[in-house]
Amino acid sequence: MGKGTLNSGVDPVIIGKVLAIGVELSTLYLNKGAVKFSIWAENIINSLSKNGVPQDIVQPYLKRLYFASKADVSSEIRKQMDNDDDVIDFDFAILNENTLQDTQNVTTPSKTNGTNARERDKTPQSSQAQGVSEPRLTQDNPQKRDDGVSTNSGGREVTGDRGNNNSGQSSVRGNADGKSASNQSSVLPSGTRSTESSDGTNLRNYRIQPNELKRTGSWKATAEQNVQIVELVKAIVAENRAATPEEKALLTKFTGWGASEIANGIFPYNYGVYKDPAWEALGKRLEAALSPEEYAQAKRTTQYAHYTSEPIIRSVYAALSRFGFNGGSMVEPGMGVGLFNGLMPDAIANNSQYTGIEYDTITGNIAKLLYPDSNVIVGDFTQTKLPKNFFDVAVGNPPFGSIKIQSDPEYKKQGFLLHDYFFAKTIDRVKEGGLLVFVTSKGTMDKANDRARKYLSERADLVGAIRLPQTAFKDNAGTEVVTDVIFLRKRTAEQEPAGEAWGGLKEITTPRQRIYQ
Repeated sequence: MGKGTLNSGVDPVIIGKVLAIGVELSTLYLNKGAVKFSIWAENIINSLSKNGVPQDIVQPYLKRLYFASKADVSSEIRKQMDNDDDVIDFDFAILNENTLQDTQNVTTPSKTNGTNARERDKTPQSSQAQGVSEPRLTQDNPQKRDDGVSTNSGGREVTGDRGNNNSGQSSVRGNADGKSASNQSSVLPSGTRSTESSDGTNLRNYRIQPNELKRTGSWKATAEQNVQIVELVKAIVAENRAATPEEKALLTKFTGWGASEIANGIFPYNYGVYKDPAWEALGKRLEAALSPEEYAQAKRTTQYAHYTSEPIIRSVYAALSRFGFNGGSMVEPGMGVGLFNGLMPDAIANNSQYTGIEYDTITGNIAKLLYPDSNVIVGDFTQTKLPKNFFDVAVGNPPFGSIKIQSDPEYKKQGFLLHDYFFAKTIDRVKEGGLLVFVTSKGTMDKANDRARKYLSERADLVGAIRLPQTAFKDNAGTEVVTDVIFLRKRTAEQEPAGEAWGGLKEITTPRQRIYQ
């Protein structure tokens, strides 16, 4: 596949299988001596073909996977690996699709600790996800998820600065060392915006129109609409079909249960007492539509289901465009129903592959129905395995709360609070030079405990931060909270910190003589 070729219509579940197995195998083969890209690629293709993934599906992902794997091997192995420019220029035509052979004494391992190659190749798939081979919407089990990563940049390769060849570049530019962290791609014209994508990429993904998300009527009416949407989702899942355009237009208006007016009405108080009879009827209708597990999930989401407003999301994309990002691999943990996906400008959407993770089953299924060409993972972010140093951009409004995350062994010793954990895990998954843009509570920047800020500042520069008014989420999410939009750029290993120092603490005095840390 040549440069600039966009790959569309690939089942996200197949993409998940490629990455679930490929990430594990990549390090294995590098450690066994397959350090040259051509030999490494042959081994990866050979192993994945045994798992039912043909070469033409695997091939577009290999260069990016090879780059990402450099972070997971020793410095000695890294020195032996091909440099980025040679990998970018590699022509897959030299590989024989029919007779892949191992060289340099590297073979597809037959046994390791009594496990044959085919069994080992399946291990990441079975350990990370249930049902990864089934391209279906997630049912009642809250732990069931499609684990995998939609990582292809449409057949585009990751590049550094390629001299004067700037045509068709995407992703983030302007690193402190003058190098580009961009993808080479063919940038398609944005075309006319419609409810579906304007080209063959992400063709079935819903496109949210200007002001389409504006909420009208009372919160009771909004709650009734939410229950109607839940019933619709359950029906579509039961029928195992895609949503119609009219149904998608309704699905995108799901607001969740976080608005205080809704949360205090649709769910009973202690001892099963509701706010009033009208709310009780609606609450019991919701409970009847959900399984016990889904109902318990819905009640838990009242703590953090506050979706980002359209103006804020559009402003985030405007900033990304100014930073030079016009497409690439994107990730959004805690995606909700996927508003960042649906409001993505055509110029970015036509050149991007989006991966979203959502814990709540109903909310995640809404996202799957709205964005079938994206990789939507319905599952626990703490249990979702994503490759490090991989994504061009991370966006979103992750949940925030005072819960310490102890369930992810990689970050357990850090003792991060919920939103700090989302920052830390996500910045580690963004590639060098990439951007992270999160809407978060003011506690990320203001709290006295600076452990999370130090962790982030050791890895990324603060590009900018905007404090939003307390009413920024009032109309659409029914809550008043002080939030910030934080822009971080991940540094390369060789770069020194740049920009404003932001990891520490400082006492300030307000005009009213109050002292804050």
